[in-house]
Amino acid sequence: MRFPEREPVQKFLLTCHPITCLVLPNPKRFILFHNKRHPAEMGEGEIARFLSSLASESHVAASTQNQALQALLFLYHEVLEKKIGLIQGVVRAKRSRRLPVVLTKEEVTRVLGYIKGTPWLMAMLLYGAGLRVMECCRLRVKDIDFARNQVVVRENTSLDAPPSCETAAR
Repeated sequence: MRFPEREPVQKFLLTCHPITCLVLPNPKRFILFHNKRHPAEMGEGEIARFLSSLASESHVAASTQNQALQALLFLYHEVLEKKIGLIQGVVRAKRSRRLPVVLTKEEVTRVLGYIKGTPWLMAMLLYGAGLRVMECCRLRVKDIDFARNQVVVRENTSLDAPPSCETAAR
């Protein structure tokens, strides 16, 4: 089934905020859930049924359900320019009760004691500066400012494949 209008989709792509672009699959999933009906033909009831199915049938995390809700609200408000009222009767996904695993300072010291050379330096940057693995792998000498005790993390804007950690560690 084809959607009657292409303008809303084009408007969505032009005004898409990077965070909202990440949640694009949710409106697609919403449309497929309702047998490819156009979102303009649906309203609060369909949104509530979809969100409830995410929690009860798909068993998604609460944050995933919230992300789907925000993506749908953006779709209706910004793209379709359709007002959505109060969405009632949604089965909410349960929040995880697990605490994140955090090592003590002594445990970190013991782990770092087993690592030597460049991997040790990388592990220290990951732990001490809070860098992500790929951020650490992409660091260059010119990214470190010893005078200011700063590490500059740059975004990879090239279309080339990022270097592997093995290459960066040599």
